[in-house]
Amino acid sequence: MTLDHLFAGRSLGVLAIAPFLLVLSACDSRDGMSLGGGGGGDAPDGASPPATPPPLQPTTDSQDGTLSRNDVRDVTAAYAFRAASPYASVLAGCALIERETIDDACPLRTLPFVGQETATPTVDDVMDRVLVTHDWMGERFEQLLRSRQAELLPLFGSVTSVLIGSTVRPSFYWTVTGGIRLDPAGLWLSTEEKRTISIAEDPRSEFRAKLAFRNFWTRQRDGDRASPFFSLEDDSERDLADIEISMMALLFHELAHANDFLPPGSRDSLDADLQPRFALDAIERDWLSPMLDTELPLNSDLLRRLAQVRFTNTEAVGDEATVSAITAGGEFAADGASFFYNYSTIREDFANQFETLMMKRLFDVDVAFAFVDQPTDPDNATCDDYIVGWGVRNRLGDPTVAARARIAYEAIYPSDPELDAFIAAQMNTEAAMTPGIDWCTNLAAGRSMAFRSRQQEMRAVEEMSGHAERHAWADSITK
Repeated sequence: MTLDHLFAGRSLGVLAIAPFLLVLSACDSRDGMSLGGGGGGDAPDGASPPATPPPLQPTTDSQDGTLSRNDVRDVTAAYAFRAASPYASVLAGCALIERETIDDACPLRTLPFVGQETATPTVDDVMDRVLVTHDWMGERFEQLLRSRQAELLPLFGSVTSVLIGSTVRPSFYWTVTGGIRLDPAGLWLSTEEKRTISIAEDPRSEFRAKLAFRNFWTRQRDGDRASPFFSLEDDSERDLADIEISMMALLFHELAHANDFLPPGSRDSLDADLQPRFALDAIERDWLSPMLDTELPLNSDLLRRLAQVRFTNTEAVGDEATVSAITAGGEFAADGASFFYNYSTIREDFANQFETLMMKRLFDVDVAFAFVDQPTDPDNATCDDYIVGWGVRNRLGDPTVAARARIAYEAIYPSDPELDAFIAAQMNTEAAMTPGIDWCTNLAAGRSMAFRSRQQEMRAVEEMSGHAERHAWADSITK
């Protein structure tokens, strides 16, 4: 589907994106049709799309502790982070295309994919493609990039630009521009940085009420939360180590989308006279997610249908609205997905499998995942009300999940002699949660450290269960 499938009439930044933008290539649009549009000239006119006012934000600190917003800027105000970049004069015109102006997308001769210019991208090559609404966003992004150069830099060969802005939500990759947009909610360290980020919810958040269950998850290391929870709305601050895990997961996910549509081996075959979406459409035979879907497909038609309800605003049909957490978990247990979000499209399936393997291998981070019953009164629910119908720790320990993650990994990275031992070490390490007990109690049972308050755990769960919202979608030429 196209972006118009999910959020027709809504606005995500300047993109009135309908449901599946590959938020970094296909995070939410699974079976999208190609977006139409003709080719533009060799150079953009430099004009940004019409400004869309950002959502109303609190301008003073409230009595309940909500931190005020200050200088929240729409993405149309984004500028090249490096003024001396050889692409500084065209970045905004090429990256700030919106749905209504896709015909004006730049040809690759004007803004090529990074991998068209070099087979071994450097930090400088990537930073020359970065646009921001505030300098601190580019500075923080560069810090993270330099900390994991060996793993991240090769993946950036399949993007044309990286835009980080106050009102980007969710993050996504779009084949129309070949670029990524990142939500800065994962980058802030200080309260002053935090104030410049919109606190508007992702439009998809409301879809969760359509089903009789919720899908909760959190990242763990040695049974404890892998990274601390920090609210975007209070006066808490954090350091670089606090954001590494969540941001690396986001980057691996979105860059998997980009490499899905433009595998490393196909970068030299692109037609530079075409706009990104047409150049990528011409190499459709090389796309990676169909390969995973062919070799080891997901089998649950029920979860596919329910994922469309949960993530793309499709209306529930028949008994779909009453499917229990136990039933959903039974379907999930017999299949090979790492997250419920995998079922939204084959693009998300591919990206989630790649992300899961990378986070375990580099950071020893597992995912605790569960289907829980939807409380009768969600607005006033506590953790006691979210009863686990089915749940596990370290989903990668399931042999089918591991095999599918390996396919995604090997489709992007070259042969790795150490991968066999890593995969073998994961086998049958998946640990079941206890059905009939609430989510927080299940998590506490696996922890070695003192358990935080149940109120804190629920706040963290709301943040983490927004996986799809934060990761966003992939779109455009998905078939």
